[in-house]
Amino acid sequence: MDQARAKGAKYYEAGRYFEAVRAYSEGLDACGFGQGKFAVAGAAAVFGRTAASLLGNRSAALMMVCRFADCVRDCTHALAVAGAGGDRAATARLLARGARALTRLGRFEEAETWFRRCKIRCDGEKARDEAMDGAAAARKHAKALDRATRTLRDIDSHATTRGAARGRERRDENFNAWVRRTRCPETVSYTHLRAHETRGNLVCRL
Repeated sequence: MDQARAKGAKYYEAGRYFEAVRAYSEGLDACGFGQGKFAVAGAAAVFGRTAASLLGNRSAALMMVCRFADCVRDCTHALAVAGAGGDRAATARLLARGARALTRLGRFEEAETWFRRCKIRCDGEKARDEAMDGAAAARKHAKALDRATRTLRDIDSHATTRGAARGRERRDENFNAWVRRTRCPETVSYTHLRAHETRGNLVCRL
């Protein structure tokens, strides 16, 4: 497990995030937390701290390859395994990372909750301010999503039979434009993908 963690850290520092995910997964398999299984019998008691560390590290690598849902899952599991007595700084990092991933997924209300939990765990003034800024941004996006949803409902309800097709087109244009602005502003270039290509993760060449 320690070897898997060291190997994963080496890959992560080198920017080889897919390999880092696999290395951390190997360590989690060894302590009973792999293959989609969470806390097999006795694993949490025996390997809790190690598993929490591996889950946290894997969540960071997953974030870098835009696997945001998996990142949130690992953050959630790491927090559960570490429990209330977990390290405050590590807990704050997990909460902040999970909040950012939830923001990328468009789950803004959940992201705001995670940012607020992060603020409670943060020790420094700067970290607390950043957590509150994240919560405020998530709340702003949630309100924007609510307004966009209401607008789409209005367009649907007021569209006449003759203008129904145009109404649906406007709805799709507005919603897609909003998603592009708020959901995932950070993209991964083709060059980035090719740089981290492996035999198990091939990049399509068209």
